Amino acid sequence: MNTATSPQPLGARIPRKAPYLLYLVAALLLCGALWQYCAVQHRLDTWQRAEATIVALEKEDSAHTSKGGQRSSVYYPRFCFTAADNRSYTVRGKVGSNPAAYRCGEKVEALYPSEAPAEAQINTFTEQYFLCLLLTAFGLFTTIGGVVLQLRIKKLQHIPGGN
Repeated sequence: MNTATSPQPLGARIPRKAPYLLYLVAALLLCGALWQYCAVQHRLDTWQRAEATIVALEKEDSAHTSKGGQRSSVYYPRFCFTAADNRSYTVRGKVGSNPAAYRCGEKVEALYPSEAPAEAQINTFTEQYFLCLLLTAFGLFTTIGGVVLQLRIKKLQHIPGGN
């Protein structure tokens, strides 16, 4: 009796439930994106607004090096504003960039919760929606991966010797 098995096609050992795991991960990512979007809308609706001035750009070296062996740097804005309580606050922005997105002395709009002005953020699209967009992108790519994997499994089921 011949016990040798013929080689299986590439991907024939894909578990049938793998696409559903990807769909679950995608659903969690998209739920996180929706939660983040709702949080942004809440901030925009309820937080106080104030004019702020960029007072410094804080350079932070990246842990990664470029192809030339040099470390790249990211610049985070530090801004100052006066809250409704007439106190001045200086806060570091949450999103850094290279090249720097701001200049010292530039005027920006700050959003802050009235009970905690030190948690202020710059009111820009990037500062407010970056995490939401990132989670949405990962969720969509994971969904597409699940669909592709599910189609591959269906195709293999129709090949003799496939799953």
